[in-house]
Order: sequence, then C-alpha cells, then structure tokens
Amino acid sequence: MSIIKKIEAITNTITLQANAVSSSESTDHTSRLLTSSINALVELRILEHDYRFKSKQEEISYYKEYKPVIYAFYFFYVKRMEWDAASLFKSKQDQGLYYNDQRCQLEQEYLADETLYHYFLSGASHLDELYFLNGGMQASYHGLPGNLYGYDMRKGKWLSLLQLTEFLNRLCDDESKKSTPHSLRWTASRTELNELLYALFVTGVFDNGQCSFKKITELFGALFQVDVKNFAQGITKIKMRKEPSQTFFLDLLKDNLQKHFDKNLN
Repeated sequence: MSIIKKIEAITNTITLQANAVSSSESTDHTSRLLTSSINALVELRILEHDYRFKSKQEEISYYKEYKPVIYAFYFFYVKRMEWDAASLFKSKQDQGLYYNDQRCQLEQEYLADETLYHYFLSGASHLDELYFLNGGMQASYHGLPGNLYGYDMRKGKWLSLLQLTEFLNRLCDDESKKSTPHSLRWTASRTELNELLYALFVTGVFDNGQCSFKKITELFGALFQVDVKNFAQGITKIKMRKEPSQTFFLDLLKDNLQKHFDKNLN
C-alpha cells in the first residue's frame, strides 16, 4: 500500500470518529480524538522512515496535501482540550469573554505567520519543492537558523487556525444573533475583513465618503459577528506589508472573480 493510500485511510478513520458525536461534544470524546491524532502521527513517522517516494510530486503531495490534515486534527484537539479545561468552572458570561479573548489570540497567531499562510491560501506552488521535499525540512522558517520546522506542520497549524476560528464563531453566537434568521458569519480572517472594509472606506462608498472607518467596522462587525476592536491599529500592519502582498486579499478577490467570469464564458 502506498503511503498516500495509508494516510487517506487514517484521515477517514479520524474524520468518522469526529463526526460520530452529538452536538454536545464531551471532553472525553475530544480526548479520544486527540489520542487518535497523536497515534496517527507516530504511525506516519514510522512509515516515512522506510518509505521511498516514487517521485517528487508524490512526496510534495504527501507533505503538502495529506499530512497537514493530520497535524490539523492534532492542533485542533490540543486547543479544544485547553479551552474545555479553562472554561470548566466559568459562568456563561465569563466563558463568552474567554472565548472572545481566544479568538483574538488566534488572530495574532495568524498574523505571526501571515506571509506563509498567504502562500497556502493562494494555492501557489512555486515554492513547493523548497517547502515540502525532504519532509518539509529543507528550508528554515523565514531563514532563521535554529528555528527549523516542517512546513507540513506549519500548514497543519494554519488549517487548525481556520477550524478553531470557525468553532469559536459558533460558540460566541449569543441568543440575539441566533434569533436573527438571515445573519451571516464571516469565516475568513479578521485581517482580511479589515483590508476589505478599509478599501471600501478609502473609496468612499458609504454616505458619499462621509462615514467614519470606526462606524463601518462596527456595522460590519455586528453583521458578520466579528470582534472589530483594534481594526484601526490593524491597518498600520497592513500598510507595512511588503509588496506584492500589501493588498493580498483584494487581489485574491479580483483573481477569483476573473477566473469565475473566464470559466463561465468558455
């Protein structure tokens, strides 16, 4: 059996375990899934030691597309266990405050690796040989000696951040939002929403350009159920991005829209 087939089987097993639970997930269930994730990583490490990849593409595919999913399971359930323990004796109100704080922390984790995560999000492949050959250990992270990590692990971390953010978005829905039948939930990052709203602000599309950025963020924050505090300060970080990623999210929207139009025209 190829290592790709093996990891597909492992992924399916954990996914079935994760889905075989009611909406009131228990800490025991989370613990079992964490154990399954750890066991899977150990098993894969043993398989990798003796396995010879048939091609560069097979190796890149394994470390870019398949193994990060297992890491994502691991990081997701580690954080879930941490949250369950921390919120166990908190009141409902304190739990809400705690989860909002955790959501902000997830955003900071995203920003810490923003350039790399943009590479994953864009679907680019020009650095795949650098990142995902030799177990993803060929290049040091951001070129820093002594800070060497597998990029398969880093992609798994990114996937888990997306999953954890979605999980917290559901937890942080209060009763008033639940009672709104047509509410929408923003599931991309807060940074990307910030970039979009600032573009609308500087273009002056609201109230003939007389609407403040603060008012825009508050309105859209309520609409999309997103914590918009510190959005003004976040613009400074966006401005400090190096080209060509200074307007990454807007460029991504434009590219995806153009691809959609081109596909429908053909």
